[in-house]
Amino acid sequence: MKNSRGAYKMLVWMIRSAGAIQDLIIKKPDFDLNKKWSKRTFQYLQRAGYIKRVGRSNSFYLTDIGKINTLHELVKKRKPDGKIRAVIFDIPEKLKVKRNALRYHLAELGFKMEQKSVWSSKIPCEDLVKLVIEYHGLGKFTALIVGKVLQLNVRSHAVV
Repeated sequence: MKNSRGAYKMLVWMIRSAGAIQDLIIKKPDFDLNKKWSKRTFQYLQRAGYIKRVGRSNSFYLTDIGKINTLHELVKKRKPDGKIRAVIFDIPEKLKVKRNALRYHLAELGFKMEQKSVWSSKIPCEDLVKLVIEYHGLGKFTALIVGKVLQLNVRSHAVV
């Protein structure tokens, strides 16, 4: 989507202007005041399923596919809360494309690779991790663990 006529930039702008991250409600831009965005781009976002209208109002919400495509923006304002999130997976080779997509999305969420199938993060983003896992259909191959890290004072002992 990042190459689709400014649609990604428009979506990011709408996310930033909404202020809220959870249950994101977006107001339709005023195209007369904001010449930067075109009606065509906004209609593309609707047709592609990135945003949906809330009832008959002039408000829209970000769909799951829209959230997946803007993960980096959704995580930006979240701060570490002292817990570690670990995503562990064992995805079969026949699902290699989905496995690589999961790795890409975990990196976008700010996860660091500990091993190829073990990723960790200090940012509270369980909801987005679950969204990505469900989106790719990898639930039975993936585990999300949330916990605190214990600091162990381990001394190396020299054997004489």
